[in-house]
Amino acid sequence: EAAVSTADALQRWGRVAYLIGSVAAALALRLATALRPFALRLLQAIWEHQRRQPWPVLLGEAAVALALVLLYLLQRFVKKKRYIPRSRAFVAARYNALRRRYNHFLSGLRRTNAQLAAAFPHIIALVLSLASWSSFPRTVAELSSSGALTFLTLLLPGGLTAVAVIEANPRALGVCYRFWAVSAMLAALEQALRLLPFVGGAIFGGALVSTIKFYVYLYLLLPYGGTELVYRVVAVPLVRRYVAHVELATEKRRDESSWLQAFSVLKPLLFGFGGGGDGGGGRRGLIATVFEELVNVVRESPLMLVALPTLLMPGLFTRYGQLYLALAYPAYGTMKVPLTQEVFQEGKPKSDDDAAGAGAGAVADADLRPGRYWCVAAAAFFVKEAGVDDVLAWVPFSTKLELLFFLWLQLPGLRGADVLFRWLTAALPHLIEAGAAGAKAKDDDAVGDSEKEERPAKEEDGSDDALDEKKGGLLRGRVKGGDGAAEDDDDNDNETDAVLIDAPADAKAEATSGLRRRRK
Repeated sequence: EAAVSTADALQRWGRVAYLIGSVAAALALRLATALRPFALRLLQAIWEHQRRQPWPVLLGEAAVALALVLLYLLQRFVKKKRYIPRSRAFVAARYNALRRRYNHFLSGLRRTNAQLAAAFPHIIALVLSLASWSSFPRTVAELSSSGALTFLTLLLPGGLTAVAVIEANPRALGVCYRFWAVSAMLAALEQALRLLPFVGGAIFGGALVSTIKFYVYLYLLLPYGGTELVYRVVAVPLVRRYVAHVELATEKRRDESSWLQAFSVLKPLLFGFGGGGDGGGGRRGLIATVFEELVNVVRESPLMLVALPTLLMPGLFTRYGQLYLALAYPAYGTMKVPLTQEVFQEGKPKSDDDAAGAGAGAVADADLRPGRYWCVAAAAFFVKEAGVDDVLAWVPFSTKLELLFFLWLQLPGLRGADVLFRWLTAALPHLIEAGAAGAKAKDDDAVGDSEKEERPAKEEDGSDDALDEKKGGLLRGRVKGGDGAAEDDDDNDNETDAVLIDAPADAKAEATSGLRRRRK
């Protein structure tokens, strides 16, 4: 009977599965037939877009794809070897040596002439720019319109920020935060002008603009160079008064008499419907969650709500809201982080000792959140620049979806940037290895320093009491290690007595009594 019932059940479920499969196949066929023109138009648009690209762009894309494949194969090939850590250590050692020489030269120049030392990095950038401009302007223009500009603005800063976040290095985080604050403001201003109907085409229509952009970001990435000067001279004076007003308004909102208390009064009225019991509990739970998230946003980051009304407006206004939420608001939040203001004092870099001391300190999780967001945002903008933006142009309400995506990245209760950052770092294990190696090196250095400090004290302490205590500790360790075998083998009595010969009387009595208790 059990076999017959099982066979009937299998036959019945088989018919249901066949019916569901037939319906799914029919729907898939209808969907494929309906989407075929859309897919053909999409492929044709991508093909036309690629045909209009100059040859350096196509060559750069092919080189990037080939490099990614080769890196993946190399990682699989040398996974069990130590070639990559050794090569990374070799390159890091050469880079640190070159950086020390550069800092030593700047220190000597600063003692001679402080103004010349402050202007030296900018002079180098100007000389390189003029030399490249006069030598190969067309090549620089082609490079700046292709992957080189993307590398300078997104990939290189994003990778450095990810390593700094994983290692929790305050000095590196401060440098990265300043770069992101300045570059985000520049990018937001540029995109806002581009979106204007007539002004954008007139300003950014020439090929010279991309070349100038290339040099600007190259100047910002110079060590102790453009980012510090632009941040200190331009960004801080422009934003300081605005930040003061915003902080004052935020403190007023957090006051007990603020209008947030109206929400707490309305909460039982909003969620009191549905009667008692479990009926409507799911709906009340969802509405309560949304309500609490809205209250958290209003309390912690009210400026984020400025972009929400643009969801109900046409696409042009939604793009402005996206620029505000993805670039301008995070730049403002990054400037308020204490790490952004503590790395450099008066525009001068700290010494190597101060940098090492800053790198060893603990960093709060709230100070790491801007770094996680900028890493995820750099990856998102890189994906858009790689050609996904052309695909999203075919999707309805794509600008509103992008705005919601950046809102999800920064909501206080969701922290989508933290989730995606953990996923990205899990997909890039060499960053984890770099962070672990840096933390292990710091721990080893700390342990080595402590041992060096304790060794002279141990050598000086040569009294009989100290020697007796050391012998007693060694004796107790050996006796405890042999207790398990002593329970099963009585021959260990001779060995224990031999160990107890040269030990002090107190240690002998303690060890013997402990051994007797364990045998009982």
